[in-house]
Amino acid sequence: MFKVVMSFKRCVWSRFILVVISMFLFFGGSNHCGSTDWPLLKGDYLGQKPPGPIPEVFGPGIISHGFHELRLTISPDGNEMFYVTSDKRWYYTIIRLKRDHGIWSEPEVAPFSGKYQDTSPSFSPDGKRLYFCSKRPVRDRTESREDFDIWYVEKSGRSWTEPVNLGHAINDRRDVWDVSVSSHGSMYFEVNDTLYVSRFKDKTYSVPVRLNNGINTGHESSPCIAPDESCLLFQSTRPGGYGGNDLYASFKGDDGLWSEPINMGESVNSASHDFGPRISPDGAYIFFSSGRPLESSLFQNKTYGELLKLYRHPQNGHGTLFWVDAGIIEVLKNRLDDK
Repeated sequence: MFKVVMSFKRCVWSRFILVVISMFLFFGGSNHCGSTDWPLLKGDYLGQKPPGPIPEVFGPGIISHGFHELRLTISPDGNEMFYVTSDKRWYYTIIRLKRDHGIWSEPEVAPFSGKYQDTSPSFSPDGKRLYFCSKRPVRDRTESREDFDIWYVEKSGRSWTEPVNLGHAINDRRDVWDVSVSSHGSMYFEVNDTLYVSRFKDKTYSVPVRLNNGINTGHESSPCIAPDESCLLFQSTRPGGYGGNDLYASFKGDDGLWSEPINMGESVNSASHDFGPRISPDGAYIFFSSGRPLESSLFQNKTYGELLKLYRHPQNGHGTLFWVDAGIIEVLKNRLDDK
C-alpha cells in the first residue's frame, strides 16, 4: 500500500512539474520575444550579412515583411532601431527593436507611437534625442492635426520621455517631413517637396532657410545629412532619373553651397520608387526603401500556396527596406572632383 501511495505521489508531482515547465515555455520562456518563431538574433545590424555595392533586402522576414517598411534609423551605439510601417493608405506607425544583453528583441510599436500617425524617426548624433514627424494634437487638443509637425522624445535611462513639439520656429500649418540632424545641431527637413535647413544657436532653432537652387527643383524630399554636413542624400523625381523617385547625393563646397546633385546610379536606383535614405551611425551603410518588385518569372508555374508566399514576401511592390555599402558616396565625390 505504501508503495502504491508513493508511486501515486511521484506521478502527481511529475505532472505538476510538467505543467509548470509548459507554462514557463508558453508564457515566459524568453525575455526577448513574444513568439516562438522569432529567431535568436545577435550582433550589429541584427546579425545580417553586410551588403556590397549592390543593394540587398535588409532583414527579410525580420523587418521586411512585404508591407510598407521605410525610414530606418539606428542609435549611435547600435542597440536600438526605429522604422516605419504602414498600409496602402499610408497610415504610419513607428516600430522599435532593441538589443539587451546582446540579443535583439522582436519588433514592437514604439512606446510613444500607435495612437496617431507618426513617421520619419531620426536619431540625433549623440543618441539622446529621437526626432519624428506626427499628426498628433498640440497642447490640450484631442483631435489629430491635418498636417505633420516635428516632435521629439528624449532618452531617460532605458526609457523615452513623452513627445514634445519642436515649436513654431520650424513647425507651421504646412506639412513638415523627414527630419535629419547634424552633429552641429543643424536640422534638415522637407516642406512641400522643398528642402530646408534650420541652424541651432543659443539653444533654439533659427528661421528655416531654403537650400540653394542646385538642390531644390520642387521635387525633393527625405533629406539625410552627414554628421559633419559634408554630404546630403535625398530623393527626387527630377527629370533624368531611372524611374519614380531616385536617390541623389550632393556635396558641400568650400563656399558653403551645395554641389549639383548626382544621381546615385542604376546600381542603387531602380525603375520603381527609391526613397527615404539613411546613413548608418558608423557611416558604413546606406539604408533606403524601394518599390522594386520581384522578377515576374518567379510567379510562373506556382501553386496557390506558393503564390501567397510571394505576395507576402518583400519586394511585392510595396516599400521594402534595402541596404547598400556606403562606399558609393566616396565614388560619387571623386567623380565630382574629377570634373
